[in-house]
Amino acid sequence: MTQFEAIAEKPPKPSYRHLFWAGLFMLTGLCILIYLGSERSRVIGQPIADLDLQPLINTESPFNLSDARGKFVLLHFWGPWCPPCRTEYPEIEKLAVRYSTQDEVCIVSISCASTAPDDVGQLQKDTEAMIAGPEKNHPIYCDPVEFSRIQVAKTLSQRGFAYPTTILLDREGQILNYWIGATRAGELARSIESALARTAIGPS
Repeated sequence: MTQFEAIAEKPPKPSYRHLFWAGLFMLTGLCILIYLGSERSRVIGQPIADLDLQPLINTESPFNLSDARGKFVLLHFWGPWCPPCRTEYPEIEKLAVRYSTQDEVCIVSISCASTAPDDVGQLQKDTEAMIAGPEKNHPIYCDPVEFSRIQVAKTLSQRGFAYPTTILLDREGQILNYWIGATRAGELARSIESALARTAIGPS
């Protein structure tokens, strides 16, 4: 062997650090999903406490959950200042028109200001500007001092209130389903129709 003969280098030891972090990330995500699933399971079936929903547009009467007992109720909290709300709202309008002549479903639209307490006068102007049109005559309510949103946030175990928030109640006023943030096209209609279908079939 000469001094110029090449010496074979030992291969580097494999590093499993990236596998460790990838596994830790996946485990954390799984734990979060399990937690969210348990929270949703806890919320489903819970009643909604009394709400303070005052008339804003196309109605002169407040909305009381007790008046809708025996119906499926969709509560939709949104704001005309909120981009996801503005994108989703045509779906709510379609539902309001679709079920306006049915006694089994009540669509309750609650327009909210970006700051609390709500400036009801300005909120009314902003809401009217957004939904202007002769066919858009369904009632819209407001939550002037955030009382209803606080009640909903407590029930859903939310530290704050996200927009939009939508809740489907059964005929007894208990939560059937809920959505934090905008929904996919047709998702709310499918959930309502599924609830109606189960009622028509009856308990198994």
